Amino acid sequence: MSGTGNTAQNEGITPAAELHQYVLRGESGEGAAVLLDIVDDLLIDGKFEEAAAYLEAIDLQQLDTRMLVVVLTLSNWFKEDYPARVNLVDRIVKRMTELAPDRIEGLTKGLL
Repeated sequence: MSGTGNTAQNEGITPAAELHQYVLRGESGEGAAVLLDIVDDLLIDGKFEEAAAYLEAIDLQQLDTRMLVVVLTLSNWFKEDYPARVNLVDRIVKRMTELAPDRIEGLTKGLL
């Protein structure tokens, strides 16, 4: 990874604001890549609490299903070091139920 650190915080942009802009522009894939880079850098550095705090700070109401799956996947990577993950998962599933109730099982398969 690039090791650039937390792009959103360095620029004074909240995670939700940055990610929501990608969703609004129809660029969820690019937003997912940014999110992946940020969280991956934190995990590589062993900063599990910071990674968890970053994910928890995201306003899930502003994300589409693609971005929600990415957040869920990233949280799954370090679930053993993220005891409060259950709360994030509950929030993600609730949001997915609003967006795509008929796709919950497929979207979350292997990630809960």
